[in-house]
Amino acid sequence: MVKYFEPDSQWVDPEIKFIVISNNKTSLWYYEHVRSSWDKYAPKFKKSRFEATVPNTIKEHSRIVDLNFFNKAPMQEMTVWRSFSETEKAVWYSHARLWKRCVETNKSLIIVEHDCLLEYTLSKNLLCVHDMVCLSRWTNGNNKPRWVPAAAAAYYITPPIAKILLERVPTPIVYNVDGWIHKVCAQRGDFKLNVARQCDLNPKIGNTIKHPPNDINTKFL
Repeated sequence: MVKYFEPDSQWVDPEIKFIVISNNKTSLWYYEHVRSSWDKYAPKFKKSRFEATVPNTIKEHSRIVDLNFFNKAPMQEMTVWRSFSETEKAVWYSHARLWKRCVETNKSLIIVEHDCLLEYTLSKNLLCVHDMVCLSRWTNGNNKPRWVPAAAAAYYITPPIAKILLERVPTPIVYNVDGWIHKVCAQRGDFKLNVARQCDLNPKIGNTIKHPPNDINTKFL
């Protein structure tokens, strides 16, 4: 969705919201690792941390946004239906709560997960042409690496897009939140994969998301 240029007087830099688990050493390590890159390439943008949903706060946050989960559908390397992990559900709630905030405040946002590095200068010209811009990538493959959109890692949204993300969530949900963000961006926005990237996994630090093994459930096959 390309939007019309607005007069300079109407443009306000969107606030950058980092999704961080404040009492989690792993989440804080990645946030501290990437934070300086955002200070370097987006020095004039207001930045703040946003407390992520975790399994223990799903019940509380489900009163803020109502999400209906089914089983996770087969896709890519996963060949069978399986249950969502509690951390996968929590990621959905973290993003959906920010979509709701964007709608309620009527202010655009840049939503950033705690492990995303900024590698290119953010500017009005980069963002204002579209109502949504997915800014991040991850590298897939070792011998012939290629860039793949990491849609949920860092993305810019305006209130109209936030409303679409929030009100048209698939019911029931059958895939992770990055799949939904990618789908909306493909239809309504643009991808700028040279802007940011998910940083490499530090094996000593680990990650905060649990992806359970594929559970064959014959009821859904």
